[in-house]
Amino acid sequence: MRVRQSLSIIALAVLAITSASAANQSLINRYITVKNKAMPEQINPLLAIQQIHFPQTIKTVGDAMHYWLRHSGYRLADFAKQPNALKQVFDKPLPQTQRTLGPIRVIDGLEVIAGQPAFSITQDLITREINLHTKNETLHQQEKKHDKALA
Repeated sequence: MRVRQSLSIIALAVLAITSASAANQSLINRYITVKNKAMPEQINPLLAIQQIHFPQTIKTVGDAMHYWLRHSGYRLADFAKQPNALKQVFDKPLPQTQRTLGPIRVIDGLEVIAGQPAFSITQDLITREINLHTKNETLHQQEKKHDKALA
């Protein structure tokens, strides 16, 4: 009788521990469980990994940025809010080396398309708008001087 009570107590303890851990996990097949919480890319869609081959209809950097964001739930900020340096980049042709991009995080892809060393990304979490700002105004000025020297 005493052994039976001990076994019952042990069984209840194991059941309690299993229930507590099961509250945070789901069994998806016989031997695999997953945690019951959102993945980082579900919380912030800009962290999602994507791979895109831009169609031939995408001609400019601006077109590519809009196309890149189309499934993310984000959009670029209004043209009036963007810095002049970015407006100049928007009309440039999309480089052939960037026609196939990824697998890469959405936010990193935007930096690559815009020109990673020149721009940094800011995001408005409420309106889900993306804006890019020059990392350093002197960098833009140095590039102008360099371009003039090459001309």
